[in-house]
Amino acid sequence: MSKGTRKGLIAAGTVLVLALTSGYFWQQHRASDPAVAFEELPAETQSQFKALMADGDREWSLYQKEHNIVALWDAIDQYADAYKLHPRNRDAIHALERSANAALDATQNDVEQRRTMAMALTQKSEYLSKYPPVVAAER
Repeated sequence: MSKGTRKGLIAAGTVLVLALTSGYFWQQHRASDPAVAFEELPAETQSQFKALMADGDREWSLYQKEHNIVALWDAIDQYADAYKLHPRNRDAIHALERSANAALDATQNDVEQRRTMAMALTQKSEYLSKYPPVVAAER
């Protein structure tokens, strides 16, 4: 086999591996999308979702300004309820992750308190019960 043929085979193999890998990750990305597009939800559900997210955002802002843990928990409750209305919604996921990370960060100096926080987060939301940082902190 000539040197040029070998390089061509290596290049073709590399392209094939990249194409297969890209396809796999695209499918994983699509599988994580909501089963029903937001626009296809009933108008009332869309309205409820938006209201819950807005309430959560207000509580999140209060938490950021005052580091009020009650406001953080209220935000998590609102985001969790929004997620229940539209599972796998990316905005709800982002808000839940941001809030859970803040809750865990608040307890990072105390392992037992962090574990207790993680257990409470798993009770708040089905999504958070599988969120890797919460799962890891619960151990």
